[in-house]
Amino acid sequence: MVEDSVENDLLFDRGVNASGLVLGQAPGELFQMLEDGQIDLWATGALAGRYQMMQDGDLNAYEDIYTLGEKDLYYGFSSDVPDSSVSAFQQALATVRSQKDEQGVSEYERIIYRNLGVGCARQTFTDGDVISLVDTTAAAIGKNATDTLRRISAGEALCSYS
Repeated sequence: MVEDSVENDLLFDRGVNASGLVLGQAPGELFQMLEDGQIDLWATGALAGRYQMMQDGDLNAYEDIYTLGEKDLYYGFSSDVPDSSVSAFQQALATVRSQKDEQGVSEYERIIYRNLGVGCARQTFTDGDVISLVDTTAAAIGKNATDTLRRISAGEALCSYS
């Protein structure tokens, strides 16, 4: 893992002995060690890890096996930034992350999808949601396959078929 990272803290909190850990300077260095078989396991943040795999390897060749913890990243402001500016930033960020469009996707998720791919986004839906969407899509294809495939390609929601 990268030296002085949150992954270190999470592992140490769980009683992992530091003598068994291999530290690196950057995610790319550790990913290369994993690819080369020099290490067996890589503890990294989900977004950073998936991004590194997309850059240097095959994202589908690896899987997450254990979640150490869920933590958000933070922005730090200089002490001379007015509280009103910090508050406005917090409100805007909360809106970008939580406000969903008619397809149930937030602008934050769209940014992640566009820049890192859908596989890098935190799952915001349940297995039941996925099953329901598959059932809805299958029913829509059964009713009118051509129109359903056109709507999917156009990014339109299929909920009116349910």
